[in-house]
Amino acid sequence: MAETTLESDLLTRDQVAVEDTWDLDGIFPSGEAWEAALAEAPALIDGVAAFRGRLGEGPSVVKQAFDALYHAEDVLGRVMTWASLRRDEDTTDVERNSRYERAVAVAIKAGSVLAFMQPELIALPAGRDRGIRDLAPLPDGRLLALLGPAQEQSRPHSLMLVDTARPAAAAFLGELPARGEGKAESLTVLAQDRGGFTALIGYDGRKNGHFESYRLPLPAGAR
Repeated sequence: MAETTLESDLLTRDQVAVEDTWDLDGIFPSGEAWEAALAEAPALIDGVAAFRGRLGEGPSVVKQAFDALYHAEDVLGRVMTWASLRRDEDTTDVERNSRYERAVAVAIKAGSVLAFMQPELIALPAGRDRGIRDLAPLPDGRLLALLGPAQEQSRPHSLMLVDTARPAAAAFLGELPARGEGKAESLTVLAQDRGGFTALIGYDGRKNGHFESYRLPLPAGAR
């Protein structure tokens, strides 16, 4: 009986048409550019870590810390994404696997070093069974906190305005309307003026995600 040789229908990267592949040049145009960003990462992490123990100094320091954090997260996110997708193109390639492992190592270090950010801001009067889901800085340096159930309690999500110089005086802004199985998980401040601010809330647990914007007034005396 003749032996049958089975051939895989899975194409290798060089067999796929260029127009059917992802273009990573928008993230990094070359391996050299990726290497430069990876080399920059430790200094960016140290730049954020320099704010450890200082977040209670006032809104301006918090804003500086968050600006440094968001810049570091942007660079680290692109470093990780590029390395991960390049590895996925050919998981047998030693160099691609090495780059991915180096990116993971830097990401783990960043997570460990920068873990101080939320604990230093967590001493808020959030209420029983509530925890912080996300934080967003307002243009004036104060923070907007998205609160939600600490575990799986049936508690509504809500927003709180926080001045890190006076955390005990945090102002409760109100509860978000229930959205079925959708859970509010992300928060972005779109704009602020003397009358109030506009916030974008992201929900998970729904198909393809879901976003809603809210226009809220600032509490009297908080402007």
